[in-house]
Parts: sequence; C-alpha cells; structure tokens
Amino acid sequence: MCAMTKRIVVLTLAMLLFSGCSAQHQMSPGESANSLGMAGRRPCVANFSVQGGYWAGYTVKSFGEYPDSAKGETFAYLISKAASIGYLIDSSDKESGLLRASYPLTFGKGETTSLEARVTERAQTGIRVDLSFMTGGMATFSVDEVQREFCSILEGVPIKEVVKPVETPVRQAPMVVEKPPVVETPIVAEALPPAAAQITPPPAPRSLVVTKKANLRAGASTKSRIIGVLKPGERLEILDRSGDWFRVKSASRLTGWIFKTLVRTVN
Repeated sequence: MCAMTKRIVVLTLAMLLFSGCSAQHQMSPGESANSLGMAGRRPCVANFSVQGGYWAGYTVKSFGEYPDSAKGETFAYLISKAASIGYLIDSSDKESGLLRASYPLTFGKGETTSLEARVTERAQTGIRVDLSFMTGGMATFSVDEVQREFCSILEGVPIKEVVKPVETPVRQAPMVVEKPPVVETPIVAEALPPAAAQITPPPAPRSLVVTKKANLRAGASTKSRIIGVLKPGERLEILDRSGDWFRVKSASRLTGWIFKTLVRTVN
C-alpha cells in the first residue's frame, strides 16, 4: 500500500471517529435539517433536541407543561398511548411518575430502542411531561418520525374539567301594594286568525362548537373514561342531553359526552 493510500485511510478513520463523538443536534445519515423541526413553534417542536452520535448512540428529548392536567390521569394516558403505538411496557411507577418502555428496531441484530416518560407535579404550572428516546451505538432511525411521535403523545395529554356549581338565585318576597277597587268592565275577546294565534317556538340548536381543548368522555361524568380529545373550533352534532352534559358526534364520527362550559351552541 503506497504512502498516499495509507494517509487517506487514516484520515477517513479519524473523520468517522470524530462524527461518532457526542454532540448536540447530531442526526443519523440521510436526515435533513428540517427533521429537527427548527421552523415549528409548537411546544413539542420548540423543546425538541437530539444528542449523541452514530457510534455512542442517540438520545432524543422533548417536554410539555400542562397547568390544567392531573398527574394520575396523565400517567394512565401515557401507558395507554405508548402501548397503542407499539411499545412494550417494561416498568411503570405511578408514585414517581416514571414509565419505561422498549421497541425493537426494524433492522439490526435484536437491538431495541428505549422510551422513558416522566410526569412531574409542579407547584405553579400543574404538571410537566418529559419524553426521552434512546438508541444504542450504530443504530439508525428517523428523527422526523420520532418528532411526530413525541408531538402525538404530548399534544394528547388530557386536561382537567372544572365543573362549576350552578348558582341558585335568591328569591325575594313580593311587595304587597294596596290598590283602589276597580270596576270591572266585561271585555269581548276578538277571535284571531289561526295563523296569528299560533306561536312557533324557535328550533332547538342541533350543533355545538368546541371553545377550548376538551375531553370527550364515555359517560356524562368527569369520572367516565376519556375516549378522545377535541380541539377548539371543532363542530359537533348534538345527539342527546343529560343535565349539564351533551351527547355529541364529532366530524370523525366519534360519539361521547362533553360538558356544557366547553362548547357553545350554533343554529
């Protein structure tokens, strides 16, 4: 082997070792700069980061903060969501809010990736959900797909519904005013035409519009299971009503119950 060939081999090996060192925002081969979502301003994208390298392995992170969410309900949602994506639940501790899961790589010799989710209660801001996706050395994956998966998880965190008590107005005793005697004069009622005599009540509203992010539940109670999360502006068809709850059908044909303070009626 000539001296020039040896020098090229040494330089190639040095470049490979340098590319494997740990560095912020490194990507696997073939990924574009857009895969890190730098242009997006959604919290799941703004808080997204990639650390590591091909030889040492990658760690991908993101987080979200939820002032109107509960730790227990969120932890149960994370377990269900991870399982629905295809992760195998390795361990879960509701007290500490820590969930660990794994997923086999589509190529490689039996390698798996790890997902770690942690729910932390915060004094002023409700809860915070941290997600970490980790791979071993020489593993290749799609940064875009991991980012979409993180956004799907973080943007589906359920919120607490505040049910305000209905205030009953205080009735005051009517004032009694003495009136002078009135001589009654018989009044002859004039018959009205049939069309004028009938008063047609206004039609009942058949549609609702979601005013803020809301949970769609299986029953008319905050204790009922959450079957979906509705976004502001979604139009719903009214199917039934029970007290302060509406039974509705969404545009995606999902049927459930929603509390009245989370929607407004439309004709």
